[in-house]
Amino acid sequence: MRVDLPALLRGRTEPGETCEIPGVGPVAVRHAQEVLSHGLLQLVITDGVDVQTVVSNTRHVPPALKIAIAERDRRCKIRGCDHDHALERHHTPPFEESHRTTYGEVGNLCPKHHDLVTHRAYTSTDNRDGTWDLHAPANAPPDTAAA
Repeated sequence: MRVDLPALLRGRTEPGETCEIPGVGPVAVRHAQEVLSHGLLQLVITDGVDVQTVVSNTRHVPPALKIAIAERDRRCKIRGCDHDHALERHHTPPFEESHRTTYGEVGNLCPKHHDLVTHRAYTSTDNRDGTWDLHAPANAPPDTAAA
């Protein structure tokens, strides 16, 4: 669940604030408060853990990174792709090259793009603007649509 802290404390949203279940839609702040009282939420507070300093030397994505990546990448990172559900985490550069898992090297891809980079020799590069470009291998069939 995503809810802006001022709305949570106030008990209602104001214009520009969010209280929603990603993939479902808006919910009443009182619902968020009720669920929170049962300890069933993970809160994302932008001044909380500095996720830039969370690093793993395995493929494992620590909980703080999972939450931060899900918040940052609500759509597939491939430029021009608007797919926003069933997203899968992917390392760029590949984990085999960097041997680490960091906020800057892991992003969410839609199943189609994740399949292309994982099983079909496509590569991705970071544009440093929140998107990645997808590159087909030299031997890709001409009718393979990457985007």
